[in-house]
Amino acid sequence: MKKKFFALIAVLAFAVAFAVPAFAASGITAAEQALLDEFKAGYVVDGVKVVPPARYVAAAEKALMERDLSEAQVSEIKSVMRSVFAEMKENKLTTGSEILSYSNYKGLVSKIQKLAKKYDYVAEPFGVTLAPVGGKGGTIKQTGFDMSATIVIALASVLALGGSAAVIRRKGLLAE
Repeated sequence: MKKKFFALIAVLAFAVAFAVPAFAASGITAAEQALLDEFKAGYVVDGVKVVPPARYVAAAEKALMERDLSEAQVSEIKSVMRSVFAEMKENKLTTGSEILSYSNYKGLVSKIQKLAKKYDYVAEPFGVTLAPVGGKGGTIKQTGFDMSATIVIALASVLALGGSAAVIRRKGLLAE
């Protein structure tokens, strides 16, 4: 009985001690989701729907998960995206090879890289690299973890163990 009781106390103590909450950031805001949805939708040329490849969408989603953007920042990004899509649509660019051989390809890349640099990202637009390099372009999302939860759990563990020891001593559960 004594071994089972101490095993139970040990399991409970470890469960409480290691139950440190670290809440993930809220993720993508409504404005960021609207931006992502518009990006995923792409554009239509002569009845042909042109959408970004899944890896581009994944890179954009990852970038939006890493940073919180203001409404103004999302609007600016949408504006540049719409400008790039409009130019691609106007020139009837529907395939990757057409985009790469487009006479103003460098101009499109420059627009994207300029915007990415403003928000502290490295962008290789048609090579699908989008990685944060700093923190001035938007707030890096917080995890929600702080030491107060750890302190509360540690104090609760000490109080639970102390209370258990008092009950054990009072009821004589250790006596054989």
